[in-house]
Amino acid sequence: MLTELLYDRKISVDLDGSASGRDEHGNIAIMPSPATVKVTVNPVTVVISGGDEDSQIIPSQERKVESPRQPSDLEQAIPILMGNNDVADAVRIYCKEQSWSNLYKVFEIIESDIGDKYITYGWATKKDAERFTRTANSRLAIGDDARHGHKKFAPPKNPMSLYEAKSLIRNILINWIRSKRNEP
Repeated sequence: MLTELLYDRKISVDLDGSASGRDEHGNIAIMPSPATVKVTVNPVTVVISGGDEDSQIIPSQERKVESPRQPSDLEQAIPILMGNNDVADAVRIYCKEQSWSNLYKVFEIIESDIGDKYITYGWATKKDAERFTRTANSRLAIGDDARHGHKKFAPPKNPMSLYEAKSLIRNILINWIRSKRNEP
């Protein structure tokens, strides 16, 4: 679910503290809590770590082990997802059917947390945010897919496509999750 957001790929992520799948480097990562097991395919390298114990690196085919790398976005996002119900809700809703209604819910969750700071941070422009909300709310703009059935909400001059809306909300959501890394 989280990997679908970060990498546009489906990889299983379980909220009980474990995750598995491929990160942006093509590695297969399996992270049961509290241990971490990392498997890199071709050539094969296995990294096992857990608790206070030292990591064991078992290289295959006498391959030199590279220095440690920065954790991937996926690896950094899992603790945030597990420790913040709003983030977990936003990601779960985003990964459902990406309808106007669901995208708007994700937008509302983020807005309830940070207000319109997503504009200040450069994650979206005020114009795009307004275009998104006006399109999502307007039956005149998108018909039956609109959040409202009445015609009170005038459509924007240039309604946003669902593709543009998905891209906008994905960008805001990813940046919001990344911003959570720096919170205590």
